[in-house]
Amino acid sequence: MSLAYVGYLATATNALVKTGPAKFYGLIANAAATVTVYDNTSAAGTVIYTKTLAAGEVIQFGGIGVALNNGLYIATTAAVVLLYQ
Repeated sequence: MSLAYVGYLATATNALVKTGPAKFYGLIANAAATVTVYDNTSAAGTVIYTKTLAAGEVIQFGGIGVALNNGLYIATTAAVVLLYQ
């Protein structure tokens, strides 16, 4: 059995997190923020998740994560930490 490691990106701006296949595990809001996560390399295409988060809110999808095909892009209005692989 091998262990999968989850990476993270702390950002307060829109960001391309990963190109190609990826997994999205969750978010931690450092401040109140509106976030949208795309299965793409830009803020277009398939929206995987969108929500207005309160400061300190944690969103997680368990150890399975959400599989993405094209890439992982986050659009955010404030500081968040994105968990991905």
